[in-house]
Amino acid sequence: MISASKFYGGAIYRSISATLTINHRFRRAWSIASTAGQNVDMPDARQAVAGTTIYLINVGSNTFTVRDSAGNTLGTVAAGAAAQCILAVAGTKAGVWALRSRALGTKSALLEFLDIFIIGGTGSATANTSLNSGGVWTTGTPSPRNHVEACAGRIGALGAVIGNFAIDAASDDLDLIDGSGSWVTGYLSDAIAVGRGMSASMAGKMYVFGSSGTVASVEFSRLASVAVEPQSIEKTRGTATAISKAWAILISGEPVSTPNCAYNRVGDFYETIANYSNPTRRSLASFAQNGIAYAVGGRRDSPTTRYDVVEAFDFLAKTWAPMTPIPIGSRYSGCGISGNARGYYAGGLDASDAAQTGVLSYVADTWTVEASLPGARSGIDNSGVAI
Repeated sequence: MISASKFYGGAIYRSISATLTINHRFRRAWSIASTAGQNVDMPDARQAVAGTTIYLINVGSNTFTVRDSAGNTLGTVAAGAAAQCILAVAGTKAGVWALRSRALGTKSALLEFLDIFIIGGTGSATANTSLNSGGVWTTGTPSPRNHVEACAGRIGALGAVIGNFAIDAASDDLDLIDGSGSWVTGYLSDAIAVGRGMSASMAGKMYVFGSSGTVASVEFSRLASVAVEPQSIEKTRGTATAISKAWAILISGEPVSTPNCAYNRVGDFYETIANYSNPTRRSLASFAQNGIAYAVGGRRDSPTTRYDVVEAFDFLAKTWAPMTPIPIGSRYSGCGISGNARGYYAGGLDASDAAQTGVLSYVADTWTVEASLPGARSGIDNSGVAI
């Protein structure tokens, strides 16, 4: 006879008629059938570490409620749905958990819970919009502070956004958001004034490279911020994307004659790489797929030119290749995001410098039109994150 654990794909099965407290050391995936009105409690967060992830699959006919170990409700899991619970902040009994639930068999699989968040932007400095697995944009709670031409990324299970470029002055304001769209406070101190910088996420850490007025670069982890190797010159309005857990590609920016480079977080060093075939430009976006970095759009000021070009950089071959252009025309100052095995490009300014709402996804050199942003956005070059 096959065990319930094996039948449910390795998840341990529990039929409950009273509160179930999860033992994360015993099993991370749980298939649960409950009677009406039951609770499933997360473990004491003091006994876990930030980033601990627990999967709950409701195989019964009743909804159950998920709570932290102090009895605070995190959310519910309906019959036929699955939830991912991520411990964002440990250290207290309750901790801070992020819960995301999806119906089984929908567009997003259980282990692919990556909503696309875009924070801030010109004219909408506190805007918080997210694209869910059903392809719908949601307007969430505004960010606590302004973020225009800021830097976003992931710190553990949380999304992070730092900086604000206002009247030629950078800001060190850092805000954190969980996968449910809730802002997290009391987590990490500010470390660098950021405006028009570049950012990439690797191995649970966010890296910010330079900014207006500084060559400093910083690594943000769950516990601290640490200075890393600075850039050789001040460089702004570029873009960065991680191609692995160790390497990020830093592309163009101002001055536009600046060579592109790759950053290695393990050795804390930069390596100069070739420039793409089109003119170097600023305010472009980037994303990565399967170890390949993609540079999307951008503009050049002398002469004034806007671009729809897309180019791919193969780090192993050290070569650039032209790809299918942006199908909706020239774009710059829009947002590039890696997530859900694809790249996204959202918003930006067109050839007439008008802010746009259009959103595209990119897979295997094919662009697909997605649902539009709730409002036109620009100044979001590095302000998107998948969590």
